[in-house]
Amino acid sequence: MIILIGAGGSGKDYFANFLKQNYTKASDYTTRPKRSSETDEYIWCSEIPYEDCYSVFKVNGRDWEYGYSKTEILKSDFCILPPSVINDALIFLNTKGITPTVVWFNIDETVRKERLLKRNDGDVERRLKTDKQDFQNIEKYVDIIITEPFFNPTEILEKIYKYEQNY
Repeated sequence: MIILIGAGGSGKDYFANFLKQNYTKASDYTTRPKRSSETDEYIWCSEIPYEDCYSVFKVNGRDWEYGYSKTEILKSDFCILPPSVINDALIFLNTKGITPTVVWFNIDETVRKERLLKRNDGDVERRLKTDKQDFQNIEKYVDIIITEPFFNPTEILEKIYKYEQNY
């Protein structure tokens, strides 16, 4: 199990798309409306099935909920998680005998800002400020840190393999 974390514009979705070629990604529940560009990122629903979730939360004071599915994570090879649920995910996985590798895409804020602006991704300044708060003290959960903004996905996968072999 690989857990990807990173702020907006860090490249975690880019790496996830690379992984999807050969690995299964866990989808999360959400009650928010589907965006036109989205395909399989979430399981869209009107109500979160709490009994299947190890963590449920709301984002930025909106009414939309996100839920992290026990079923999905147990049948998948990797997932993308926000920092707010990483501890819950690790506790849940450890109770199932799974020790995941956590990869943090810790890309420079200037690069991330440029990417967010380029893709017209909402209130960029608010997102950058929120990300700075959300990722405080995340290092204690992380196994591999990626800082190269134009990384090679194959090299990251090799780092993950090497880490898991030495673990």
